[in-house]
Amino acid sequence: MKNLFKRVGNIFLVGKYGAICLTGKIDEIVAIDLFKYVISFLTEDFSLDILDKETRKILHIALRQLNNSVALEHPLLPKQLIRQRFIERLIKQYDLSVK
Repeated sequence: MKNLFKRVGNIFLVGKYGAICLTGKIDEIVAIDLFKYVISFLTEDFSLDILDKETRKILHIALRQLNNSVALEHPLLPKQLIRQRFIERLIKQYDLSVK
């Protein structure tokens, strides 16, 4: 039953984000969805040009949690869409890689 749930959870993530979570546990599946929402909310769907210091701090935490939940590489997904289209875009747009 656990393996079935892991597979169904990962199928959901692949369909929704083009991502596979690290272990397939429910907390990772929820974390990907939750932290993607938090990031979108904080950046107003990437429409903000500048973030204040407190928002950047919260954004770093959310980005770290999202990144930890997404598997780094998977043979079924040669390109992790959520990593390339969302995480890397976020880092580049708000210069989060250095601060």
